[in-house]
Amino acid sequence: MSEDCFQLGIDIGGTFTDLSLLSHDGSASHAHKVASTPSSPSKAVARGISELMASIGRPADAITYFVHGQTIALNAVLERRGARGALIVSQGNRDILEIARLRKPDIFNLKAALPDAIVARQDVFEILARGDDEDFSVADDAIEATISSLPAEIESVAICLLGSYRGPAVEKKIADRLREVRPELYISCSSDLWPEIREYERASVASLNAYVQPIMSRYVDDLSIDTQRVGLDTALQITQSNGGILSASSAKVKPVNTMLSGPASGVVGAAYVAALSGICDAVTLDIGGTSADFSIIRDREPVYSTDAAVGDFPIVMPTVDVFAVGAGGGSIAWFDPFGILKLGPQSAGADPGPACYDRGGTETTVTDAYLVAGYIDPDKFAAGNLPLKRENALAAVGRIASRLDCSVEAASEAILRLATATMTSAILPMMTKRGLDPRDFTLISFGGAGPTHACLLAEEVGIKQILVPRSPGTMCALGATIADYQYNFIRSLRRPLA
Repeated sequence: MSEDCFQLGIDIGGTFTDLSLLSHDGSASHAHKVASTPSSPSKAVARGISELMASIGRPADAITYFVHGQTIALNAVLERRGARGALIVSQGNRDILEIARLRKPDIFNLKAALPDAIVARQDVFEILARGDDEDFSVADDAIEATISSLPAEIESVAICLLGSYRGPAVEKKIADRLREVRPELYISCSSDLWPEIREYERASVASLNAYVQPIMSRYVDDLSIDTQRVGLDTALQITQSNGGILSASSAKVKPVNTMLSGPASGVVGAAYVAALSGICDAVTLDIGGTSADFSIIRDREPVYSTDAAVGDFPIVMPTVDVFAVGAGGGSIAWFDPFGILKLGPQSAGADPGPACYDRGGTETTVTDAYLVAGYIDPDKFAAGNLPLKRENALAAVGRIASRLDCSVEAASEAILRLATATMTSAILPMMTKRGLDPRDFTLISFGGAGPTHACLLAEEVGIKQILVPRSPGTMCALGATIADYQYNFIRSLRRPLA
């Protein structure tokens, strides 16, 4: 294909939406950033496409391949703003989400409270059937009674019956009947999503899918409309948590596959850069507006996991192994009741953003500390598209300084040391549990603030080499652009050990 045709990768972050544009013949690449629009993320995507294509003098229809990484589903779970869903389970299994694996969230806290289940108990319905029943006609009346009991406010339904990893027939029958009676409902069957033998994990995956499916479905529809308005008329692909891509229509049905879409894209891009640079083993550092994300690359390939978690909930499906802490550029510095300086996980986000953005934000953030400490140029921030106000940063950090009884410069350094300590507390255990020595790895830093903080972190943990990609701020978008189709399948088999 000629240079006139392009492939586009996009990543939506909490503060910025990043775009990476590559010509099909590899002869040209372009990067662009626009401020995210949290209330309607697709608006920022459409604006970014218009601005990027205008800057190179090409129409939007020159884009023939479009891949999109996002955190829509992830943020919905973390912020507990998903849809109201119901869960249908086998009789006697109503408390499966609360009982979970009978583990306390904090074993050292005798008063530790369990997190709220993603489906309220009153919205969990029992049915006299198992997924592996060969004759389930006796459950017909129970199915009808359950469907008639569903509240009108329910938007989605998850179905997880005992033994359904062995066959989908019973769950499928319930789903088909639900679609006949309540066609507006979104349906998630555990046997279709991830038919693994562990009941709680299957129930969790199905419930998470039901929780975010209405949000993700509406977002994909909005994105299609907004991008068509700016002249883009090509099929949309979505990156998955496993680093691969799938069609937008599949993402609407199985959004749980995209929970770690954005962070996984960054690791895929970092592995690509590592291979080009002759680096075999690396630690990735992706600092955005909300969090600092870490992962490991071994032999030029991302490390995968099947025991990841999204907030309080397990994701047993294969994912790029990413660990995140609340130490992003927008993370807010604050004092606890004992007067100890803390950082995050609250973030100023894109609206209003850090104080230095001059958009009405007043909270002290890591970006304000960078500016006061002289780590960033206020006139060249975001390629000059977002000039920063130093006086706003000085005022914000000054409030921290007054509590610490020190200069604003010392207060900014204290905030950055705290951010470094927060990152170190994540990266060292991640490597130690695998028996890895940080001194044997290269730190690949990207994201809006990754290169800014890379030296501080590398010095703290003993990493001797740092690699900064050409366009670190759009690395996740680049990863989406170069990702391949990838699907994972599982089947649990019961066989005598003999």
